[in-house]
Amino acid sequence: MVQETIHLMLVEPQYLIQFFSITQRLRNVLDSNPQIRDVMANPEFVHQLATPEIVNALLIYRSALEDQLYLDEETAEKILQRLCDLFVELAIRSGMIPAIARAGCISNS
Repeated sequence: MVQETIHLMLVEPQYLIQFFSITQRLRNVLDSNPQIRDVMANPEFVHQLATPEIVNALLIYRSALEDQLYLDEETAEKILQRLCDLFVELAIRSGMIPAIARAGCISNS
């Protein structure tokens, strides 16, 4: 699954956005943060994410959020915040967004 996901990330530019549009909550994050959406669609950024370790972590977060029906609101929010923090941190490290963008990743929609 990890290698298949890496392949799809690298050959389909919008795959990462589709990958994380699985829940309304994640769609709201992407819709309210166009800068994050732009970074996720950036081929250079996607290439940096395409490592087995990072993709495995993304798959775990995604799986947890897919199962959000079984999670209480606080736990689901923590998972979403960790996922958002991961993307922002990777984007900052790669120089694709300024460090100031770290704040306000998730709006309570």
